[in-house]
Amino acid sequence: MDRVDVDLQPFAEVDSTEFRHKWHELFEVLRKYVPRLEPPTPFSYEQFEEMFVVDPDFLWDISQVARDKEKLIGFTYLYRSDVEAELFQAQTAVHRDYRGRGIAKALKARSAKRAIEAGYRTVRADNDTRNAPMLAINARLGYKGSPE
Repeated sequence: MDRVDVDLQPFAEVDSTEFRHKWHELFEVLRKYVPRLEPPTPFSYEQFEEMFVVDPDFLWDISQVARDKEKLIGFTYLYRSDVEAELFQAQTAVHRDYRGRGIAKALKARSAKRAIEAGYRTVRADNDTRNAPMLAINARLGYKGSPE
């Protein structure tokens, strides 16, 4: 595995129209690899922006991106929940070429640190039970499972 210098930054620090398009492109690639019963339906950029980017509960300062130089390689994004002091971590994903290097764990850990600094006490995630790598990351970071 080649050494890579990865930068982690909040979405708020890198946001631009260009970034949002790159995020959408990576999102469409990575969501194909998330375990699910049916293949994902592709989102147009407009659908993606409406569903994710303009949501008033999206947390730009807590959600994180990973970049290798200017190349977007991963992300984790969070939303306020209806429960006080709780966040929902919607997705954490890293491009296949960069997996196994601790990037997803670093993204989640950095977002949790920023969430605590902002006064949040709980981060909830919803993972498919077949996604063993992400479940292992969550366990290492202290996430607790809950019954459905």
